[in-house]
Amino acid sequence: MFFIGRDDIVIRDFKIENQRPKAFVVMQFAAPYNDVYMDVIKSICAELGVEVVRIDEAFGPGLIISDISQAILSSTFVIADISPLNANVFYEVGFAHGTNKPTILIAEKGTKLPFDVSPFRTLFYENSIAGKTKLDKGLREYVRAVLNVRGPEL
Repeated sequence: MFFIGRDDIVIRDFKIENQRPKAFVVMQFAAPYNDVYMDVIKSICAELGVEVVRIDEAFGPGLIISDISQAILSSTFVIADISPLNANVFYEVGFAHGTNKPTILIAEKGTKLPFDVSPFRTLFYENSIAGKTKLDKGLREYVRAVLNVRGPEL
């Protein structure tokens, strides 16, 4: 830190805290997407020391859209499952992009992406046992890239 001023500068009660990175997850809340969240996204984030937040797991009074906006703004990055094509999910992805929040897009294989989203890198997965392994490996690499962390090849 560097401070400059005409008079003496005094700093009191200064404290630095290390915060865990936080991922906000945007997706449809239904099967089979809940399985992707529980079995892949949450486990990879836990392994990499990332706190995971999904809005249906947050409770309290107030406007849900305000909670979503705040969760996106306070997250380190966003993971969005854009299959199926859900207007609420795309609204949240657009908000994340508008705030320059790093966003990892995932979609079930065969999802036809809308024009405005199609240029973005998207991790496609197959909803199968073999597909889970591929999604697990790919998502781990995407999260590491966002966190700028390198790890052993898994």
